[in-house]
Amino acid sequence: MSELEDSIDVISRVLENISTKEEWLEEKSDYLADFISRHAKVIFSYTGMGVIPAKSIFLSLSILAPEKEYYLKSASHLAYHYLPYIDDAGGVVLLVGSAWERSELLRTMDALNIMNTDYVVVVPYKPDDLTIKKIEKDRSLIPPSAMGISEYVYLALKTAIKSAAKITGRTDMRMKRLIEEVKSLSGLQEYLEPICRDISSFIHDILSSKQPVAILYSPSMEAPALLLQYLLLRQGVLSVAMDFSVAPAENLDKFRVLAMYTGVEIDLFKEVNFRLIKQGVKPHYVKSDFDPVTNQLYVLIAVDSVLRTVLKET
Repeated sequence: MSELEDSIDVISRVLENISTKEEWLEEKSDYLADFISRHAKVIFSYTGMGVIPAKSIFLSLSILAPEKEYYLKSASHLAYHYLPYIDDAGGVVLLVGSAWERSELLRTMDALNIMNTDYVVVVPYKPDDLTIKKIEKDRSLIPPSAMGISEYVYLALKTAIKSAAKITGRTDMRMKRLIEEVKSLSGLQEYLEPICRDISSFIHDILSSKQPVAILYSPSMEAPALLLQYLLLRQGVLSVAMDFSVAPAENLDKFRVLAMYTGVEIDLFKEVNFRLIKQGVKPHYVKSDFDPVTNQLYVLIAVDSVLRTVLKET
């Protein structure tokens, strides 16, 4: 079996993992959508790698239901710099990254409780006994088994689309299509094959050379870009990830550059690409033609699957 076939096989297993939790994901995305829709202002807060699903749900709702106020804040910023100085924080959805952030989670929940803030916390793993005692049952979403990052972003995306439908009452073609897409991910492997090929080629070059990497991304590519940066750093590869709009294109000649964007956002890529080429930098790129909302999940699944395949081999 070729490496590409291995990656596609991993995608199948990722989708299977999502399928095994489908009942829980469906129920909890309904719960989160109800929570979000009843608040005029919603803060998406996070610890650690919870930043990835947090950014996904924040971007999706900003696109699909801009009628509400949405904020994105790290848990520490929320607890230390925001909650003590505001009368009404609205509703808070706290997305936890891993057990490593246990202290931050407990500290943030203490702040939320002291300030009498309405909140819900998503914990993607089974917490220890002390944490379970501290988390109020009706405020916590804990899966039957640990969630991988793809499942976590799937929950975030499903929640965002359901929330947007509740908030706006939209029944247009795009909303109907998005609702149908997240109901069934069958056939996704075929669409992700060329993206897996592009990512795999880049990853192999980087892992063999250990050259520093600059990942430049359009807004709807932030989630997969952050995951890729994180996984490369774990392999000892110096990596930075930056939005196209702030990327210092004139100073990246010492980096291998990967540009990630969707067809909708191609003008953003063209602008930064022109500046890179002027400096003699030819970026590798990953382009998708998915909807910017679902793109976050689909390309993240591709990144997740390719890295699992490549790192298993290395």
